[in-house]
Amino acid sequence: MQAKPLNETQALKTFIVESRFVLDQLVTAIQARLSTALRERDLGRHEARRIQNAYQVWSERYKQIEGEGKEYNAEAEKRRQRAFAEQVSYVFFVRLLLARVL
Repeated sequence: MQAKPLNETQALKTFIVESRFVLDQLVTAIQARLSTALRERDLGRHEARRIQNAYQVWSERYKQIEGEGKEYNAEAEKRRQRAFAEQVSYVFFVRLLLARVL
């Protein structure tokens, strides 16, 4: 007995649900990596330094876009780190999707 093929709407919904799961995992992994890089005391590691620099540049731009002040707020910093991790994960996902399409 053959399984009925999903119609396009169901297939799209399934893709979105599965993609969201993968993106959530990617966000968590990137956020953990960012936290490690920001805590890293040994700046001799090239990758940790590169992640720190990318986050600092992004954070300054994000503060300007969002109109946030320069003061340090632990909750605001956590939100910025989460937003950074989400945006980086979206870039990775889009690159993978583009590579697959091409």
